[in-house]
Amino acid sequence: RLVFQRANQPACRAPLGARVLAVDDEPAANEAIAGALRPAQINVHSTEDAIVAWQWINGECFDLVLIDLDMPVFDGLQLCGLLRELPGREKTSVLLIADQDNADARAQGTTSGADDLIAKPILPEELAAKVMTRLVRTQMESQC
Repeated sequence: RLVFQRANQPACRAPLGARVLAVDDEPAANEAIAGALRPAQINVHSTEDAIVAWQWINGECFDLVLIDLDMPVFDGLQLCGLLRELPGREKTSVLLIADQDNADARAQGTTSGADDLIAKPILPEELAAKVMTRLVRTQMESQC
């Protein structure tokens, strides 16, 4: 609740216009992400294809990227690593989505440059809170 209040203060650029990219090879997961973030009026673009996601990341700016760890072609760790190497995208917030929350997944996520990890099944309230917190934190850091 406090994060949503902070986000709505006039001194901040409201994260309502934030652009989020969701990358998960399961369409239902992308729909769940969009549904969880819709009440905060966050623009969610999604794809099931990591190659399409990479093309979008190269051509557009996103405030935050949610990436499934287990995908074909590029897995979440590879896509996160590529994003971190891209000039101008080094500080883009990245949240990884894992089938399970364990120490190995968290360690791999941290090593690849991810900011946090969310375990499936995704709880809409947890996802919204983590995304809003990350967006507000990024906003506050850019004001300093």
